[in-house]
Amino acid sequence: MSDAMSTLRDFGLDDSTRETVQWCPLCDRGAGDADACPACEHATVTRRADPLGIVPPDFIAAYGGRSIADALRAAERAPSRTPTDEMKRCPNPECHSVRIRIKPGDPDRAQRRAGDYTCAECSTHFDTPAPSREACRDHEQATLDEVSPDGDD
Repeated sequence: MSDAMSTLRDFGLDDSTRETVQWCPLCDRGAGDADACPACEHATVTRRADPLGIVPPDFIAAYGGRSIADALRAAERAPSRTPTDEMKRCPNPECHSVRIRIKPGDPDRAQRRAGDYTCAECSTHFDTPAPSREACRDHEQATLDEVSPDGDD
C-alpha cells in the first residue's frame, strides 16, 4: 500500500474518482464497486468519497490528479510554498539549512542517534530547530553608520 493511500485511510477517505463509493463499516475501508467487502464479506454501504469534507473542492484539479490519492502524491512532490525566510533552520552554526526533517520512528524504540530532527544537508541530529530568518530579524532600518565602517560611503 502506498503512503498516500495509508494517509487517505487514516482520514477515512477513499481513492475514488466518483462522488460516492462503496464502504465497509466493519473494516472502515473502501470496497470499490462491490456490494460485499472483499476482506470480511460484510455488506457495504454507499457514502461520499470524502465524508468529513477534508479535501478542498479544487484540490484534485489543482494538482492534476484523477483521484484524491493522485492529487495527494503530486502535492507531496511539489515544492513548498512557504518562503525560505519563514522556514525553521538547522541549528548547526556552520549550516543553517532549511532542509530539516522530522525523524520517523516508533516512540517506544530508541533512535540510533538522539534528536527528533535531522538536517538533510549536514546530517546533524537535534531536538529543536533554529528559528527562521524572519523570526530573527528586528525589522528596524539599518543606518549608514551600521552598514559602512567609516560612515562616509
